[in-house]
Amino acid sequence: MGNLNMTRYYAPDDRYNDTGVLMTVISEEGWEYTVPKELEFTYDNAKKVVEDVLAGNIEAKPYKTEEPPVQKKRVKRVVSTTFHDIVLDETKHSLIEFYSPYCGHCKALIPIYNELASRARNDPNIVIAKMDATANSVPRPFESRGFPTIYLVPKGKSVRPIKFEGSRTIEGFIEFMQENTKEELVFVEPEEKYLKKDQPKQDEEEEGNTGTCSGDGGTGQCSAGKQEL
Repeated sequence: MGNLNMTRYYAPDDRYNDTGVLMTVISEEGWEYTVPKELEFTYDNAKKVVEDVLAGNIEAKPYKTEEPPVQKKRVKRVVSTTFHDIVLDETKHSLIEFYSPYCGHCKALIPIYNELASRARNDPNIVIAKMDATANSVPRPFESRGFPTIYLVPKGKSVRPIKFEGSRTIEGFIEFMQENTKEELVFVEPEEKYLKKDQPKQDEEEEGNTGTCSGDGGTGQCSAGKQEL
């Protein structure tokens, strides 16, 4: 079963109808189903949408997604369709980075994030993951208004993601994760291959990272621009 969210918007978007009303159904996994804009916003139509939600006839899904990648590294590559299984696994403490392949701050984070994943390799309860938020929908309640945006999802049922706003260092990440979990996490010395100086360049080439970002404004983030869920 999903939740019905009807909100009035006044913005150019091919999903909005002429009345400026966007009706969406939000699933328990955080994905949206946008009611076709041709459907006039009336009491009877809204009632029918609610009935379809309750009957399970409406399926919410990501607005956009990439093909699931082959996992080759310690950092898990996530797309919208694998987000729930990897990041929201109730048996794992998951750290998820929403990034842009054109973000300079995201490039700078690559070696640190890879080393963090290497240090967490002996703890089966930890997942270090990342998702290209320019190519994949971001599920609610997560938001990515700038890059990188990082959240911790502690293991357990009905937990809320915790936004990381500290120093993007190994020490900063470990302290943040340890403070927001109820058990002792295991971090060890990193593998040598995750400390190579040419690693950021290699990762950028694999991710097609050839552009630049704008809109920093002293925040340490690149501007996310308009978000399409």
